[in-house]
Amino acid sequence: MTATEARTRWHIKGQWFDICSCNMPCGCTMAQPPTDNVCYGTLVYQIDEGHFGDVDMAGLTVVTVGKIESENLWDDSKPRNGTYDLIVPDRATPEQRDAIERLWTGREGGWIANLVGILGTLRNKFVASVESRIEDDLGRWTIDVPGLVSGAVVALTGPTTPPGQRVQTFNPPGAETGGSPATWGVPTKMELIDFGVLGEWEARSSKHIPFDWSDG
Repeated sequence: MTATEARTRWHIKGQWFDICSCNMPCGCTMAQPPTDNVCYGTLVYQIDEGHFGDVDMAGLTVVTVGKIESENLWDDSKPRNGTYDLIVPDRATPEQRDAIERLWTGREGGWIANLVGILGTLRNKFVASVESRIEDDLGRWTIDVPGLVSGAVVALTGPTTPPGQRVQTFNPPGAETGGSPATWGVPTKMELIDFGVLGEWEARSSKHIPFDWSDG
């Protein structure tokens, strides 16, 4: 954006979850090194409400699939090498697709630009059918992009977790969305098709975190 271009006002709010290769709990969310200093992940951004200028963004779900090599994603003094692919929902209008591409390449600033900076270099962009489901009680979340991505997660639980309650971390020091709380889950499925090196990993961890991003 040049000094002469008008700034686009935007605000999107929703729910984010990932399915990643880090051991549970994901070190990246704790501002610690990822497992073996590399993090493979599928990241899902479900926009519940918001706008980009006068473009309504509610109801859209965006997906990124990537790989980041780093001793610590949050430490700018450490070398970091990331590559990601962007999946844009095919139900989006041309105006919505343009907004997604501008936001998910960091061109419009805000917290998402910080996250994209960590993700690294955009490799490919896909337009596809995207279906995400997040249960109201956060007992399960899933992502399905036919021909590209299919993943499912159940909420982490154990013998001392009260029935119906979720394992959560409040104010995590490395929250990918900048939000809180992180609700932890166990991947039960993670399939990637035709992502080459981005598809060579085992899903070990997942978390759900709300997001509330704007240009300010």
